[in-house]
Amino acid sequence: MQLAIIEPSKTGAEHASFNMAVTAAVHALLGDKVRLYASASQFRMLNINIAWTRIPVISITRRSFVKKALVETVALGYSLINARLHGYRNALLLSIFPPLLNMLPLLEQLTGVRTHVVLHGELDGLLDLKRQRMTSYGYWVKRFFDRKRYKKAGCIVLGSGIQRRLAEYYPDTDTRMLSVNHPINRGTASGIKKDIPFATFGIATMERFADLYERISSLSDETRPQLVHIGMCEEKLFHRFRHVVRFLCEPGKSLTITEYEEAASRVQCALSLYASSDYRLRVSAAMLDALGAGAQLLALPCSYAQDLQRDGFNVVLVESVDEVVTYMLNNTRPTQKAVPEEVWRSYSDSEFARRVIENLA
Repeated sequence: MQLAIIEPSKTGAEHASFNMAVTAAVHALLGDKVRLYASASQFRMLNINIAWTRIPVISITRRSFVKKALVETVALGYSLINARLHGYRNALLLSIFPPLLNMLPLLEQLTGVRTHVVLHGELDGLLDLKRQRMTSYGYWVKRFFDRKRYKKAGCIVLGSGIQRRLAEYYPDTDTRMLSVNHPINRGTASGIKKDIPFATFGIATMERFADLYERISSLSDETRPQLVHIGMCEEKLFHRFRHVVRFLCEPGKSLTITEYEEAASRVQCALSLYASSDYRLRVSAAMLDALGAGAQLLALPCSYAQDLQRDGFNVVLVESVDEVVTYMLNNTRPTQKAVPEEVWRSYSDSEFARRVIENLA
């Protein structure tokens, strides 16, 4: 079969590792039967020999909702029409601007190209119970589901746990959507010493990490465990806790991909402090990055952390920040539990590509 892979969004950079892994894996299975539709920057990041059509996306530094909708409607429409002219009948959308979800059935009817879209953080719009404006992403996601337009568009959700929780809101989605695990970038570097006992990942904010960092700072120098933050951080948090937490980059700066991966590979235990209501309908890239680097994950019992533990990853769940600190004090050398190979395979990019292609056939 032939397949067009489309990244119609200028905001797709945040999904760069996902895009690279999936595109390379699909290309490995289908070879020259795959064509990529993406901006020049997206294509350069992939660094693979794949047929490519450049999407005419206009670079707008501060795009309004209306401008963004117009630009990405043109990008998606152009991609589907061009794909049809090249003989493609199936298209995999790596991301989508939420309002365009509602246009998929119409675009499929007009172009004759079957669309299959990967749903990432868009699903969070279903959890906001407040009245939403037309300029909010959540408004359009709820409209897509409330009007059951998902019945006329192929949707891919990133894990069986997310699919099950989505079915609590829309009961027939569990049979109408494909569930495939988000690929994990499994680290292969050897000879790197795991000399960081504990680390937090992602964007460090006062709301998320101040409680933990405060408890760590209250410990004596003799008992305080070594804690590193890998990722960006708020300025206020940085200046308040830099005497007890080693931040790998200063406020306003970020690590390169190489620096990030090297630091992650040195971590023995990653700390995840998301509330139980967080990550019900989307994955946590920070959790996946930590597990892929071979770290143990110590987490509060949010839905996605529970999914990962149930699937067989090295995840320890605790009920409170106090229990996180107690665990750190009692486990200065966190256990490195071996994860079965079949678990890794179920979260591999090749398995993602295989399942998607089988579903399209």
